[in-house]
Amino acid sequence: MGAAMQKFVPRILTTFASFLALACVFPHTANSASVFQQITPFPQTYTFGATNDYTVIILSAPADVTAVVHGGIGDGCQSADFGGFTGGIALMVRGDCSFEQKMQNATVAGAVGALVYNTPTGLDTGATAMTQQAILGFFLQSELGLELEGLSGIAVVRMFADEAAVSQTPLPAALPLFATGAGVLGFFGWRRKKKAAPLAA
Repeated sequence: MGAAMQKFVPRILTTFASFLALACVFPHTANSASVFQQITPFPQTYTFGATNDYTVIILSAPADVTAVVHGGIGDGCQSADFGGFTGGIALMVRGDCSFEQKMQNATVAGAVGALVYNTPTGLDTGATAMTQQAILGFFLQSELGLELEGLSGIAVVRMFADEAAVSQTPLPAALPLFATGAGVLGFFGWRRKKKAAPLAA
């Protein structure tokens, strides 16, 4: 194996490992369904995706809810943040505590759904609760969250996500990726031994 290839192979393996880690954490987007729509006052359907309008908070509850969005909550990390909350869908900003804590506080306050929007400098890496939650949650882009803050108590939205959309990828679904990785490692190991054999002789 040439010097250039020896430098290239670790990069391939590092990239593969990163891809595999993501595949084991994020949901089966190809076989899952979610919908996020504003019903009134400005009907529109938002686009799913980490670099688009929203993603589903993993380990939130599958549901199909339509309700008024209520913001002005802040980060939702304290129960006192919900002092003026009157029900519906809770709109909170990312930061200061986990997605799990925000959703649990929203649930206790009587929310039927949770929207957490990113900060302008936050990474678009998706969102995961540490344990199973009782309500559905979406993670929004910063601009969309601020837009809905301006429509607090006015905007009616629909949130829908099926079981697959809120679930982590089970291990069996990742097994083909492990097999591919093993094959790649085996191939390069065989090539290295084949090149080294004449030198040893």
